[in-house]
Amino acid sequence: MTVALKALRSLLSRLEIEFSVPFRDFRAFRTYWINHDMANSWAARREFLSSIFEPVRDQLEQLEEDAYLGTGFRGPLGEMRNIIP
Repeated sequence: MTVALKALRSLLSRLEIEFSVPFRDFRAFRTYWINHDMANSWAARREFLSSIFEPVRDQLEQLEEDAYLGTGFRGPLGEMRNIIP
């Protein structure tokens, strides 16, 4: 989990997406969920993690969509152009 979070932070930093979690590894996550009344609830932990990761996923999907829409041949004013072979 530690390595995965470091890799995710690094990638998101390069994409200029803010990402912050209140734990660095599984032990710290476990301590966090116990201290925040999530000890006996998988649903509460899932909801908490969703609140952290869904905004990041949404931003990544938006970047992907923007990149997809930005492909293609464009004229000098930026409008899409048809290329006829």
